[in-house]
Amino acid sequence: MRTSDLATLTELAAAQWGLVTTAQAQEVGVSRMTLARLVGAGILDRVAHGVYATPAVLGDELLGLRTAWVALQPRRAVTDRLADPIGAGVVSHASAAQLHGLGDLLADEHELTLPTRYQSTRPGVRVHRATLAPADVTVVAGLPVTTAARTVADLLAAGHDVEHVGQVAADAVRQGSADGRALVRALEPVARRHESGDVAALTTRLLQAGGLAPRELGDHLIGSDVGVDLVARSLNDRLVLSPESVKLVEDLVTLVGVVASNPEVRARLASMAERTRARVAPINEAIAGTLLPGVDAARARIAAALPSPETRQRMATWFEDPENQAALQQILLALQAAAQTTAAAADGDVHEHDDDEHDEDEDQL
Repeated sequence: MRTSDLATLTELAAAQWGLVTTAQAQEVGVSRMTLARLVGAGILDRVAHGVYATPAVLGDELLGLRTAWVALQPRRAVTDRLADPIGAGVVSHASAAQLHGLGDLLADEHELTLPTRYQSTRPGVRVHRATLAPADVTVVAGLPVTTAARTVADLLAAGHDVEHVGQVAADAVRQGSADGRALVRALEPVARRHESGDVAALTTRLLQAGGLAPRELGDHLIGSDVGVDLVARSLNDRLVLSPESVKLVEDLVTLVGVVASNPEVRARLASMAERTRARVAPINEAIAGTLLPGVDAARARIAAALPSPETRQRMATWFEDPENQAALQQILLALQAAAQTTAAAADGDVHEHDDDEHDEDEDQL
């Protein structure tokens, strides 16, 4: 065994997470016999058929996944393949969820996706065939992997349990590796084949199955496509809004996306609401404790104007739906933001024309 052979293999492995294949070794003039001798000397370890590793990387928890990916195209260098990740193979499905650190699916085999048919005979390796878009792929720990949103869609399409996939989706949203907009785009093709047929409902169902409470769900859906769909569908399907009203809902949700994500704005809105409640409460108590003339007639008019018991029951059922709660939270935020914007504009106008208004007041006096 020549010293140059060892140096060549060491340099090659250093650029590939400590891995080198038989095909790559032969291309640089290192024979199978030399590889066998290096294994016998403890300089290399055979980690899979045709794939060897330096001892320093044997403790890497991703060694098995890296080995499976390298073995897909054993002649090509890792650097070349990373320049063409879609054609070189992408970590996907449960393996992708595990690599992203999402959910608790058991990745008992290494799952990868290629755009062409590939028959794997390696135990513990499963290769899917699919054409991915560049937006579907990212890099984690040096490996090309499907994005969190695409991973959710792939898992659902592959028939995984909704609750397990929902946990992956909810973790992705909580950790910031996917948002409502990305999930909607990724789930659109799956929703057409899914029993719900409604991408907004499907996205919401997954996030709820993953443990997102209605309030948290509404917060995460603010400003996303699914937020618009959720509001429009929840209100229009159940309350039959006019096209003009639906447009208003869409505008309100857009407004939420602009201002409601700002913690400062939301804190100020909450403070304004609290002050308003504090000022109105004494007035309500005073009115309630005062016997006004014609109170019986007023009560009768109020009773006549109230919805029937059946209508109130339908309304109560509608409000109990977590999807509708999330939608209403978004509308409330939009209305609060609109009020804040109007107040700010009015305040600015007052300051701008302060002198003129003082003059007008003096004239009136």
